[in-house]
This record gives sequence, C-alpha cells and structure tokens, in this order.
Amino acid sequence: NVIRVYYVKDSFDYTVEYYYDGVKDDSKTEGPTKAEFASQITSYTDKKIDGYKLDKTENLPLTITSNPDNNVIRIYYVKDSFGYTVEYYYDGKIDTSKTDSFSATFGDVIRTYADKNIDGYKLDTTQNLPLTITSNPDNNVIRIYYVKDTFAYSVEYYYDGVLDPTR
Repeated sequence: NVIRVYYVKDSFDYTVEYYYDGVKDDSKTEGPTKAEFASQITSYTDKKIDGYKLDKTENLPLTITSNPDNNVIRIYYVKDSFGYTVEYYYDGKIDTSKTDSFSATFGDVIRTYADKNIDGYKLDTTQNLPLTITSNPDNNVIRIYYVKDTFAYSVEYYYDGVLDPTR
C-alpha cells in the first residue's frame, strides 16, 4: 500500500495600480488577477493619459508571493512639459526675431508676456491669452498684434512772425 500525495503551486492575486501626480486612480486599477506562486509578472498595460509621462514603476518585475498585499505593481505618471511660443506681429507681419520660446507643464496657464512694443506702434489685440498648455505645441502659441499708432498734430500759420489764430 502506497499513498501518494501530490502538491501543485497555488495561485495568488496580484494587482496593478496607476497613479497620476501621486494620486491613485481606482478606475484604472487592474485586478486582482491570479498568477502562480513564484512566477514573474514583467509587463503592464500602459495607461498614460494626454499630457502625462511615465515617472517610475514599483515592484516590476513582480515575483508572486503568498501574500496578495505584497503582490502590487505601482505605475506612476506625472505631468509632462511642453513648449510654447509668443509671437509678435507689427501691422499683421510677424517679426520672428522677437519670437520667444518657453517650456511649461501640461495644464499650466500662461497669463503674461514680454511687452515688445516699438516706437510708433500700439497694442491692438492678443490671441490665445491666457494660454492653457496642451500636449500639442502647435496649439501653444500666444500672438501679440501691434498696429501703427495715430498722433494728433496741428498746423500753425504765421504772417510776418505773428501767429494767425483764425487759421
């Protein structure tokens, strides 16, 4: 009489959690999912959202343990930086020598610009001010329009060195 006992590896739960600017988004959490004890999880589903970039991962690769609380992969995303420009126009023509280029974090609101008015011109209008930074640099453009200013003048008439007030 022989009694044979066979053992197989058990399976345990693991989860993948996603964080955006340090805040966990429960709606994106994957799992719990079962995996065999001591197996390795080496990948995850990328859940990057517009304007964010991968910052770091924790517990990747993950070796499955018997404690589901230790079987957690954490994926961290942070806001990315994007370029933006300020363009200056004089009588409708861009002066590219005055264009400024900057970088700002996704979602930042730009409310100011350097005043580059030149003598004889005045501010006419602005476009995209304030500017909310997007992931598309082509949309991150502030346009400043100047037009020639008008000035009052007068003509005086003198006769034999004396001002003629009637003219």
